[in-house]
Amino acid sequence: MFIIRRLHGLFRFYSFILLCGLVMVGVDYDMQAKAVGKSFGDYAPDAYLRTLQWRLGGPEQARRMAAAGAIPDPEAEVTSPLDVAFQALRGLSVAKAHLMGQDIDVDEVALLPPPAVAPSEPPSTVVAPVVQVEDSDAARPCVRRGNVLSC
Repeated sequence: MFIIRRLHGLFRFYSFILLCGLVMVGVDYDMQAKAVGKSFGDYAPDAYLRTLQWRLGGPEQARRMAAAGAIPDPEAEVTSPLDVAFQALRGLSVAKAHLMGQDIDVDEVALLPPPAVAPSEPPSTVVAPVVQVEDSDAARPCVRRGNVLSC
């Protein structure tokens, strides 16, 4: 009975977290739509995803996307509850880096890695170069078994 109560409590907790996240994304979507003068139903999901990628990517990705013309004007940037959550995550990343001895700034933290560059040719015609790997110690990956690291 104890385990069932514990599982029920965890289910309620994670359901609450999921619903809060969905509400935050919905509010953010609506605020981004209103910032460009559209309604919730008319705003394109692709435009929202590009904006979200720009907000998560950090300064280098923002410069790359601005050069391509794929992001909105920074003057029209909106602050939503999701932006506050992103800032908190960036702050936690900076604090973790400071604990590890690295000196970085909040603007240098990217929460999302840059997107992979898509090939200009169709996937069927792209040929990957053949790499010959010698049988050496550098080619073998390190494996952790228990407390022993075997390279």
